[in-house]
Amino acid sequence: MIRIVFICLALVLQFACTGEPEIKKKQSILFYSRHVGSNNYINSYFDRLVITNYQNNTLSIGSLYQIAKHYIDTVKADLPVKMVLFLGLKPGGVLPNPKIDYIDEQKKLYIMAFVFNDTRDSLNNLVFDNLSLWINSNWYTLNYGSINKNYMDTLLKSDIPFDNTKMLIYQRPKKQK
Repeated sequence: MIRIVFICLALVLQFACTGEPEIKKKQSILFYSRHVGSNNYINSYFDRLVITNYQNNTLSIGSLYQIAKHYIDTVKADLPVKMVLFLGLKPGGVLPNPKIDYIDEQKKLYIMAFVFNDTRDSLNNLVFDNLSLWINSNWYTLNYGSINKNYMDTLLKSDIPFDNTKMLIYQRPKKQK
């Protein structure tokens, strides 16, 4: 009984000192907006998804790639969805209006985008085209066709948390001698 009282007291003190307990808040992925884009006169959608309770350096490129692939494969729309842009909403944050007029406010939430091209593989999945990383308020795009495919595949399978304040992601592994 004393042990339970002590644990409750510790939680109350922790909450009083920090404003919130150390328990991680549950993240959700929500649809935010859809825009029509055109490539070679072929229209498609680019969808923006929001990750709630997002903290930088907690999700990996690999996990977001898997979510984007699953989303592309399962979303229902009258045009194909070929781009998924993730935005991260911090705990207690407010989502700006999804209209394009509020782009400067939206950019503060950008994490990364995955683009798929018009072709399909043997399993009828859209083929991955490029990855755009939002680092220090700038886009850095890695095109699958113009970068070492092994390096890109490593990024897409990575479980290392992505930090969009650092360029460390571009430090390619040194060649083994």
